[in-house]
Amino acid sequence: MATLVFFGRPASGKGTLAQRLSDDWGYRACSTGQTMRAWAAGPSAEQRALRTAMASGGYGSDELAVRIVREFIAALPDHVAGVILDGFPRDLAQLDAWLGTGADHGIGVIVDTPEDVCRERVLGRMVCDACGWTDHQPVTMCARCGSKLQRRTDDADAAVFDRRIGDYDRRVVPIIDAWTQAGLPLLRVDGTRGVDELAGELLGLLAGLDAPGPDGSCPRPREGVAALG
Repeated sequence: MATLVFFGRPASGKGTLAQRLSDDWGYRACSTGQTMRAWAAGPSAEQRALRTAMASGGYGSDELAVRIVREFIAALPDHVAGVILDGFPRDLAQLDAWLGTGADHGIGVIVDTPEDVCRERVLGRMVCDACGWTDHQPVTMCARCGSKLQRRTDDADAAVFDRRIGDYDRRVVPIIDAWTQAGLPLLRVDGTRGVDELAGELLGLLAGLDAPGPDGSCPRPREGVAALG
């Protein structure tokens, strides 16, 4: 099972790519926040402590976050082609904790999209509250579940986008640098392309790395989904 660690600017297209790989190619996306909230709903003292911390805006220790993500991956069924980590590791300390555990640290994937393209996208982005699908104006209905799409309040504010870009430069770029210095595999795909082309480019690169599907072969689309050209 391949572990893909996604990096990219806000509105780079990495979320849409993760959705496509999950819907059509048998991958499973891991939202760190959602996974930790689900784990914190349990009855143990450690779970209750994390629940309290998260209610106050905290996330617990980096070591605990890594353990929860590792447990999420270990619990996936054998037929899953791979797992996508988006937003994890969130800083250098969490990366150090991640590299300190397990043998599989994953394949880094940079969805490379210029800042001006990201800005144009984010100011017109529409999100489905029901299933998480993202699209862009003038589309108003979700292509996945048919629900009405909504604007995210922070997407409507250019100043918020500027802060998020600044956060990416300060927090994520050093993670990418450290990832490279550690000698870990790092792929780069063109985030300006359509999602089908983007997925095809990434799957081709993974095949070149011999990243296996669940049966040891190159990843294949789910039954009834046409292969990308």
